[in-house]
Amino acid sequence: MKIIGMRVHSIAMADPPLRSSYGLHAPYALRTVLELESDDGVTGIAETYGGDGPAQALRQIREQVVGTDPYRLTGSLLSLVEGEGGGLERSQTHLVPGENPLDASARTYSAIETACLDLIGKTTGQPVCDLIGGRVRDEVPFSVYPFYKHAGGGGEGDDAREDKYGEALTPESLVAQARQMIDEYGFGSVKFKGGVLDPEIEIETVRRMRREFGPDVPIRIDPNSAWTVETSIHVGKELAEELSGGGYLRPRRRYRRHGRGPQRLAGGGCRDAAGQQRRGHLLRPHPARGAARRGAGDSLRPPLLGRYAAGAASG
Repeated sequence: MKIIGMRVHSIAMADPPLRSSYGLHAPYALRTVLELESDDGVTGIAETYGGDGPAQALRQIREQVVGTDPYRLTGSLLSLVEGEGGGLERSQTHLVPGENPLDASARTYSAIETACLDLIGKTTGQPVCDLIGGRVRDEVPFSVYPFYKHAGGGGEGDDAREDKYGEALTPESLVAQARQMIDEYGFGSVKFKGGVLDPEIEIETVRRMRREFGPDVPIRIDPNSAWTVETSIHVGKELAEELSGGGYLRPRRRYRRHGRGPQRLAGGGCRDAAGQQRRGHLLRPHPARGAARRGAGDSLRPPLLGRYAAGAASG
């Protein structure tokens, strides 16, 4: 089997005015879709970050892709994985996701690898999970993913979309947003995007969610590394009970510079992102490889339902 065609598509999806520590979402979210076509007429598809940079990076390696065997292609492109820099330098803490130039080549490689796996799976009639070691489970539960947001459903002008959830800039309205999503889609857990309003307001938001949904609905909060170490400790202690069934994701990056490993930032028996009880590991170390080298407790985050899935396109 050989790859005979490579197509790169830049697309824009309507995106509501959501708030995060990175700022306010624009009316459209940009993505890049890659298609690899084989001489058997089968097409493998992948998705990656949007904008001119990622699309151009894929087009620049077209000659290295077309005419190759998809079973062997990723091996010949391994140099892209290394990128530049390493560890925390390649994180997304201080840059909008997908815009750190130090991991741009690794993101290009990832898109090629995903499209090759999709192409091989379709050709052999096998799900990708069986190509990379076999399935672990048949179903994966998804989380509701509420954001603080301004009024609006995304898009502009004649393309403006319906605002299903309205403005959510208070604890009451954020909980109402999550309740609406849970009632409509049946989610069994919450991942709440924080790091936006005053931490005391976000503490109250989590407390209201716990009162609304009860202890059987795990709650996670992710402030995108926006808080200081002191604020992270304060929030963790205040919400030790509310987050005990969920988790506390990346409140602060590079906390070890302050002489405080994860064990010093624990406010109680909170669980990590995999749901394992870890006293002394309230914070989820980030990124995973660096934490593993340090011997810190860590896990890959469980799959989460993107913000678009609750009524719009998948993000």
